[in-house]
Amino acid sequence: MVSYKPSEVSQHNSAESLWLIIHDSVYDVTQFLKEHPGGEEVFLASAGQNATDCFDAIGHSEEAKSLMKGFKIGNLSKVNLNF
Repeated sequence: MVSYKPSEVSQHNSAESLWLIIHDSVYDVTQFLKEHPGGEEVFLASAGQNATDCFDAIGHSEEAKSLMKGFKIGNLSKVNLNF
């Protein structure tokens, strides 16, 4: 699985290319934007950012969590700062 830096994810912050970080996983939800039951504005408000708190606060169904798997494109990179 590909690892992405937060700075890479942050570049995908528009309706044309919309990535989210949820629980250290990176999702490309561009194609799901217009279908999202909560509306486009929910995604656009978190575009290119960590949306974990927002995702958890909503209380998504198991079906929604299963659907997410199809949008996962990688993981958030873990930078080891111990030299």
